[in-house]
Amino acid sequence: MSVAPEQVMEAVVQVAAHVMRDFRDEVRRLPTNGLTLTQLKSLAYLKSSAGASLSDVADYVGLGAPTLSKVIDDLVQQEMVRRETSAEDRRRVTLHLTRRGGTALQSVRGPALEALAQRLATLSEDERAAVVRAMSLLDPLFDRGGTGCEREEDA
Repeated sequence: MSVAPEQVMEAVVQVAAHVMRDFRDEVRRLPTNGLTLTQLKSLAYLKSSAGASLSDVADYVGLGAPTLSKVIDDLVQQEMVRRETSAEDRRRVTLHLTRRGGTALQSVRGPALEALAQRLATLSEDERAAVVRAMSLLDPLFDRGGTGCEREEDA
């Protein structure tokens, strides 16, 4: 059976949209310790992209750099993000997730992922392995240095 790349992409986009919608819904149901979805999404990006610039995070979150600057300022004040001046270019400021930020992110992200993982329990072990294999094929094609699965969604 021949499957066109367009058919594969249509299926991936459809399922990804459903998964991320349900992930957002789970995050919204959980206590977030006062963090907004935009703050959580920023923390998630910095978890896998240490040393990112404000523009990098803004692009990932889908906001302009001036708007995201306030979000990052709040996270810095809460000691969840640390700013550093680049050693190579003193004009460049890099952003890093702190231990406190990682803990805050995991306190929301972990339970949301666990809740959604229960759905995968209905699949056989072979089916779950097939999903993991498929994701490992797709990840290098679409990863831009972020978390790979949250590009346009919240958290």
